[in-house]
Amino acid sequence: MTGASRPKERTDAINGWHLDKRVPLAMIFAIVIQTIGIVAFVAQLENRVSHLEENDARAASMDLSGRIIRVETQLHGLNETTDRIERKVDSLIDRAGR
Repeated sequence: MTGASRPKERTDAINGWHLDKRVPLAMIFAIVIQTIGIVAFVAQLENRVSHLEENDARAASMDLSGRIIRVETQLHGLNETTDRIERKVDSLIDRAGR
């Protein structure tokens, strides 16, 4: 078998992978640009997701802070009510003792 009579599959296997000269340069350029665009999009998407996660954690923390403030306010009101009740009970005890 001479080089000219070899089947195409065997020639490709011997020479390895190669780029055919019929592939237009514009096609290669378009694929490279699309790949760069996809990489940039994924990087930007990762940045946006990270930013949203930080904001979500901050919002959850602020919500918890707000809840704590409301509970403290209610607790303060309950303390005042308890003090008033104690004063009234003490006043009733003083009147009953006379």
